[in-house]
Amino acid sequence: MLGLRILSSVIIVPPVIAAIWYGGFSYMAMIVLVGGAIGWELARLATTRSGLVPILSVFCMACTPVVAEYIGVIHGFIWILLGVVGFAVITRAHVQTTSERIGFALICALGHLALLSLVWLRFGDARGAGVILYVVMVIAATDIGGYFAGKGIGGPKLAPRISPNKTWAGLIGGMVLAGIAGFGFVKFLSLAGGWHPDEKATAFLVATIILSVVLAPVAQMGDLLESWIKRKRGAKDSGNLIPGHGGILDRVDGYLTAVPLVALITLLDKGGPFAWP
Repeated sequence: MLGLRILSSVIIVPPVIAAIWYGGFSYMAMIVLVGGAIGWELARLATTRSGLVPILSVFCMACTPVVAEYIGVIHGFIWILLGVVGFAVITRAHVQTTSERIGFALICALGHLALLSLVWLRFGDARGAGVILYVVMVIAATDIGGYFAGKGIGGPKLAPRISPNKTWAGLIGGMVLAGIAGFGFVKFLSLAGGWHPDEKATAFLVATIILSVVLAPVAQMGDLLESWIKRKRGAKDSGNLIPGHGGILDRVDGYLTAVPLVALITLLDKGGPFAWP
């Protein structure tokens, strides 16, 4: 299984990095496709009884980045509100308990918000590819560190009723490797000449490491939310699109919580240490 996951990653990662780097239509197309896949998998987790529900969910989620980029971010928030309410309405007959309805509404809202954030971070206020690549690097480090620390050390379970395989050692391992990834990201910017340190260089480095460490448990929250929904619905994976990984939602669940946080920090601290190159 590990070999299959590595092979899938080797095939998928290069075109994803290229789309992020070059931006434009390739990036938008990727985000739209990811949004559509999230909408499809969420709808299928909620119900398998109607083909109309997944189609509407795909349309609504896939349109979020388009609305945010070509109509405006404010209109994007309005679209998100309509999308979450619409999803709750069309799945109401199939999601019986209040807790599950809240869980689905929350992950649906986070999915929309993450897509909007990915558009704004790439194209808004001249932010560029750097911040997106940073998030990808940190989330990947979190997953890798969590996997090997969890397997190698084991110990107490993080949330045994939700995800029995996750341990506190895995969370700490993910945080440590995420911090190292943040450090490496800043050093790479300096060496590559993409970012030129000034008197705030140390503050930028420290802030980036701290944010990277914080993003690990934040991403884990998205992972646990999706795991909770899958457990409630009796599903092992959100889908089977990616061999060895499951569905798209299984791969991007950490981004649902991490990306909006990075977008918020970037928005609130334009001139400070989180003003990304």
